[in-house]
Amino acid sequence: MLRLRSKIAFAVTAMIEIALKHQQGPVSISKISERHKISITSLEEIFSKLLGQQLVKSTRGPGGGYSLRLNADDISLADIALAVDDALHQDDHWISRSMQSEIWAEFNNQVLKQLRAISLGQLVREQSMQLNAEMQAQEIGAFQS
Repeated sequence: MLRLRSKIAFAVTAMIEIALKHQQGPVSISKISERHKISITSLEEIFSKLLGQQLVKSTRGPGGGYSLRLNADDISLADIALAVDDALHQDDHWISRSMQSEIWAEFNNQVLKQLRAISLGQLVREQSMQLNAEMQAQEIGAFQS
């Protein structure tokens, strides 16, 4: 199984958190860091890149933080990955000089195709269903005790 780089996984986790909390307003980096055990330094770097690609917007001051600039259904995993991982862009340059460039280019295209097919909105809905199921299970367990 192909694993995503940590930077991409952290960015997707943070974006899911922001999307889940969108009705409560902007989400601070410190809250994301605390909840998901991701360093603030890593999150600052990630959000700088997400801002640069206009996937999020920032709000300053008390109650400030980050929120999605676009609807979650309009953001793909590829958008997030390409925004935060410079190596994905560098790999394209390396691939073009490789003897097996066609194989690697096709592999890269297939991975990006799969990432483009998954929206942040899909992940948020799946996460919400999972959280709801866990809460219901806890309520049933508490009721039966």
